[in-house]
Amino acid sequence: MTDLPTYVLERTFDAPRALVWRTWTEAKHLARWYGPNVETIVHKLDVQPGGLWLNEMKWGDKSHFQRVE
Repeated sequence: MTDLPTYVLERTFDAPRALVWRTWTEAKHLARWYGPNVETIVHKLDVQPGGLWLNEMKWGDKSHFQRVE
């Protein structure tokens, strides 16, 4: 589909680049990224071209699924 939006995330962190990369590409770290009181379940994390990122965020009785291809 060509009508899907493209998102660009830019942010500066006071941390080594390698650590920030690991935080976004390793499920055990990514699950902690979203902060307190949010349970993050990483269902699939394949960050190579053509890969899939599928995660679920839960807070209380609410849930949100996110799929990134």
